[in-house]
Amino acid sequence: MLRHKAFLFWRYPASSLAGERQDALSVGRETIDGDRMFGLVDASDNEIARPDRDAKWHNVPRIRTRLTNDRELEVAVPGGHWLRAPG
Repeated sequence: MLRHKAFLFWRYPASSLAGERQDALSVGRETIDGDRMFGLVDASDNEIARPDRDAKWHNVPRIRTRLTNDRELEVAVPGGHWLRAPG
């Protein structure tokens, strides 16, 4: 049996956006509970955010995300307040 210690836990509720530090995580066979439940899409052309591939998305990873107790997504831009994500 392999044993490992982890000291920092992070969950990323929205793919390509910044995540949230957690004291503990629920880990399943293939995923972390609450990880990458959401994504960012440009409504004008239905393009999925890909900061590593397209310059228009390069600042997306600076947007912070977190889940509420009701599993709703909240976002905050640098220097901004937390807001409930539309959806």
